[in-house]
Amino acid sequence: MAKIKPGPFRIRAPPSGGHHLVVELKRPGVVLGMAEVSRISSYAEAVMSDDRFRDPAVTWDFWLVGNAVDNALRQPAHQTDRVPGRAG
Repeated sequence: MAKIKPGPFRIRAPPSGGHHLVVELKRPGVVLGMAEVSRISSYAEAVMSDDRFRDPAVTWDFWLVGNAVDNALRQPAHQTDRVPGRAG
């Protein structure tokens, strides 16, 4: 598996408590698919495994934002038990 380079952002240790949002915004021509979901999931895993971010009073959300999704992602993003567009 290739090592994933982080995007053009920095994550710093949060102050105690609170809510943090990480957004990966794709340019309009990019069709979102499982590769993009995997990438943002790897960011979430990196945060969860880093001791600097292990504060139970802090919550994190990771969002992937784009204009279109491919067929492989359309199904999990449109489940009846989830908010429309939520793939995970």
